[in-house]
Amino acid sequence: MNDSNFATPIPVMLIAIIAVVLLTSSFVEAQDFKISMKVSFDTSSIEAIVNNPASILKTEDKFWQTDSAYRLSSAWHDGASVPRTEELMEDWRGELRTLATMPLSERQNLPYYRLALDVNSKQEMFREKAVPHLLSFLPNLHVIYIDTTVFLTAFTHAYAFSTNGQMVINQSSSFWGNDLNKVLNLLTHELFHVGHGNSLGYAKEDPLEDSLKNEFLMTLHGEGIATYVGYTIQDVFPSVIQDHVMMNEPDTVREKIAHVNAIFEQADTTEAGKLRKLSWDVGVGERAYYVTGGHMARTIDQKLGRAALVSTIENGPLSFIDTYNGLVSNQEQIIRFPGPDKNSSILRLKTAALSGNDSAIDQIKLDMATKNYGKEKQLAGSLNSLGYKIYYAFENPDAAIKVLTIGTEFDPDAAYIMDSIGEIYLLEKDYVSAEKFCRKALELDPHLGSSISMLKKIDEMRKEIMGAE
Repeated sequence: MNDSNFATPIPVMLIAIIAVVLLTSSFVEAQDFKISMKVSFDTSSIEAIVNNPASILKTEDKFWQTDSAYRLSSAWHDGASVPRTEELMEDWRGELRTLATMPLSERQNLPYYRLALDVNSKQEMFREKAVPHLLSFLPNLHVIYIDTTVFLTAFTHAYAFSTNGQMVINQSSSFWGNDLNKVLNLLTHELFHVGHGNSLGYAKEDPLEDSLKNEFLMTLHGEGIATYVGYTIQDVFPSVIQDHVMMNEPDTVREKIAHVNAIFEQADTTEAGKLRKLSWDVGVGERAYYVTGGHMARTIDQKLGRAALVSTIENGPLSFIDTYNGLVSNQEQIIRFPGPDKNSSILRLKTAALSGNDSAIDQIKLDMATKNYGKEKQLAGSLNSLGYKIYYAFENPDAAIKVLTIGTEFDPDAAYIMDSIGEIYLLEKDYVSAEKFCRKALELDPHLGSSISMLKKIDEMRKEIMGAE
């Protein structure tokens, strides 16, 4: 089967990157850190595939709907715009048919199954070494609880992906080369994203009105530091990872910087669909965001120290570019998008929402509609980011929901904004409204994992309440 790059698709990343997970269990805590991260490895999917391939073939639809790893894979296909074509499905069935012809003892000795068991056996060591390391790159300002499960499976289209704060690893992919350290190193990279995502709502910078520019900035910033997190834990999980190799090649770094700048140069002149494809093909596929951002993070960390790098997360992606650009020659600098000025629609809406000025909000909506005609979906993405910022940084749920609701007016099909509203209601313990908006989100996107998880949480909370009575 074809392997896909280890990356959250750019549109999905903005949707899922600020998912706050509510927890009732204990956490692995790094000493003196306010962020607590629980990391669990789950081998149930790959065990089911290896032990019962014939049964799965008989009930394949049920397996895709009920297996945790494959349910997330369905969501990944939808978000990444990679349809589950009949050709892909037939490749998948062929893998299972091949397994079904083998004796169980042979299946259980397959290298990728043994690799999955080896990864699972390293849970405690991973928590001890990797979690404190990645937390050292995150702001230590807010109490945040993170619960992430890494699902180990086989035969998914992507060799690994993250969505809704959870991860799936396709251990049968040739990408891993049966290399335990490679798996653990890239897990460290991806788990940084989970922690980073939970910190984004507190960033000081306001989002740009153009959500595509926000996506590009966030991808460069997030993937760059995540790549550097993996780069700096090579002494614990040594492996040959191409992004790290390229970071050590000055000519390649200069080439990737040029590629990022080429994307940014076209942000105001290229049609949105073509621009997003360019960003995906070059920034993600050709690793320009990863290598350039990793180099930027390394430059800041080595010249100014870890605190300066972490402060770019506290502030936002524009500060990442500004801090880096202040340390290098003009030839090495990254193009910087102008931040929103005080008269921008985004800032005026934030001010009006926080002050409860409904008449001003109505006028700003009209201005936004005129200015962003034909770009409504991009505007809705920026309003989703603004709503989260208002909720977390200003602790104002009413204003946040008002802004998010405006986002749904500009893009009625935006399941992720319905999901965001449901999340805020859940955090505010308004379970009726939370359920309403989660169900609206699922009507638009039946595979939206965060809404599915929240509905389960709501059901659990109701059972607890009924039990207490």
